[in-house]
Amino acid sequence: MKYKFFISTILAILLLTRCSNKHISGSYAHGYKGISSHEFVFVEQPKKFEYYLRTESGVFEYSVGNWNQNKKRIILYGFNDNNIKALNVENKVADNTGNDKVLIQFSPSSDMIKANVVINNNIVVPVARDTTLVYNGRIAAIQIKSYLSYSGLLSWQPKIDTLYSSVINTGSTRSDKLITLKFVVNPEDFVRTKLVDTLTIKNNHTLLWRNLKLRKIK
Repeated sequence: MKYKFFISTILAILLLTRCSNKHISGSYAHGYKGISSHEFVFVEQPKKFEYYLRTESGVFEYSVGNWNQNKKRIILYGFNDNNIKALNVENKVADNTGNDKVLIQFSPSSDMIKANVVINNNIVVPVARDTTLVYNGRIAAIQIKSYLSYSGLLSWQPKIDTLYSSVINTGSTRSDKLITLKFVVNPEDFVRTKLVDTLTIKNNHTLLWRNLKLRKIK
C-alpha cells in the first residue's frame, strides 16, 4: 500500500510539473459554429497574445498585450483604461531643406479608416493614406487621431470612436525638419475590449477561461 501510494504521489507530481512547464504557443479556440468563436493566439518570444471574439458579422471584440505564466496559470495583460484608445506611432525627426515637412506612412486596410494630423495642438489636416505635408512655419508638436468614416449601418458595431497617439514634441526650434510618422490601424482596433484576466492550463491541448474550454487548433 505504501509503495502504491508513493508511486501515485510521484506520478501526480510529475503531471503537475509537466503542466507547469508547458510552453504555451499557437491558437486556442472555443466556438459554436455559425454563432460566435473565442480565440487566443499566443507567441512565446516575446510573450505576446491576441484575443478575438468572432461572429457571423466579423470581429466583435479584440484585445492584444503581454502574458506571463505562473505554474498552471496564464496571466493576461491586455487593453485597460489607460491604453484602450492609444495609437502607437513610430516617429523620427531629421534635418530637411526648406520648410518643415511631415511624411505620413499610413496604409489603412479599409477605406473607412481615416486619420487627422494635429499640428501645434490647433491645426487639423485630414489624411487618407501615405502622403507628405508641407507646413509653412515651425512644427513644435504633432499628434495623430484615427477614426472610422462611414455612412449607413455597419455589419459590426464599433466600440471605440477615436484612437489617439501621444503628443509628439519635435524638440527643435528650427523650421527645416523632416518629421516621419508611421502607424497602422485595422478595423479590429475599433472593437477593442479591456482584458486583464487569467486562464488555467488543464492539459497539453486545453485551456480554461470563464467556464469555457479552449482547445488548441494550431
